Amino acid sequence: MLSATTEAIARELGNALVAPIVKFVPEGDIDPPSGHMRYHATISVRQETFEALLTDIVASLEAHGFTDIVLIGDSGGNGRGMENVATGLNARWTDRSSRVHYIPEYYREDIYSCDFLKEELGIFQQPDECRATRNDFHDDYHYSSIIATTDPNRIRAEQRIEAGLFSINGVDLNPLEQTIENGRRLVQYRAEITARAIRVSMARTPSPAPTQAMPAVHISSAELEETIARAPEGRVSDQQIRMIDVGGMNLGVGVVKRPPTTTLSAIQHHNQAEIYRVVAGHGVLVTSAEMTDLRELDPEGGTVLRLTGPSAMGTIEGGTSQVVGPGDIVFIPAGVAHGFSEITEAITYIVYRIDPDQLVELKGN
Repeated sequence: MLSATTEAIARELGNALVAPIVKFVPEGDIDPPSGHMRYHATISVRQETFEALLTDIVASLEAHGFTDIVLIGDSGGNGRGMENVATGLNARWTDRSSRVHYIPEYYREDIYSCDFLKEELGIFQQPDECRATRNDFHDDYHYSSIIATTDPNRIRAEQRIEAGLFSINGVDLNPLEQTIENGRRLVQYRAEITARAIRVSMARTPSPAPTQAMPAVHISSAELEETIARAPEGRVSDQQIRMIDVGGMNLGVGVVKRPPTTTLSAIQHHNQAEIYRVVAGHGVLVTSAEMTDLRELDPEGGTVLRLTGPSAMGTIEGGTSQVVGPGDIVFIPAGVAHGFSEITEAITYIVYRIDPDQLVELKGN
């Protein structure tokens, strides 16, 4: 995918070069295997290895004079590592002219080009669900046609035609020439999305440091207790109490209450980290660096605008489970999928939301 799209992005920008593609990324725990490591011939690296590799690559490019270094990836599970590297190096390079840009839009804006396929190309796949594994395979027309532009052998065109299997999700890939042409249009579509996001990131300037001391913010125990008491019984309640600008970033405080359940519903916040402090109840919290079947939340919906920032729902397979109860504190970095697989007793926790890109609406007293 990247061998097709990165050249198109560079040409769309007009002043960019493509660095070697990093092909070794976190694919799950190695021992015991989790995520994609459960499938034959997968090679994985640890998250810290991935971030160290990216850091050295980017630092090398900066040493040779590149001033704007862009990180993009074609797998949702690798976004956290790229974002961490960009954030870390930008913090260290405040006295330099170089900046690192992590561009999530490349992967997430119209994810899998689902809208473009239907609206512009007239391609309707079955089932009509915008997720990575809508059938039992991590493949769709979007992937197949883009990869075919680099080499039809990469989608085994000749063998599949001979076997009568040259289709995907109910869409015939014949004639091959049309599939390749559609792939070229998809490549250009993703290049335009990405180039636009890169230009926006390059134009963005860091928030100025506050010129005077910011006033202290007080949230009384009475206000917390009153907020908890307002939470309806029998369903999830997420009430934001404050979201304030603390100088270059936003910090939120809210209260979440969840009823008993044995069904895991996972979510991943792309930009926002969270800290939980459990005040009542017990549950099993599952976290994972990877989440499948991603379904992006409505970017104009209240949850995204006023609570979590850009986020996606999905499925966690495996992951790390931890029993949490009153007094426990949990830190969930941005990009980490999380959810409760079991709540034995209705759980209530205070959530502190760290919004470094100031994407969530402010809320005062």
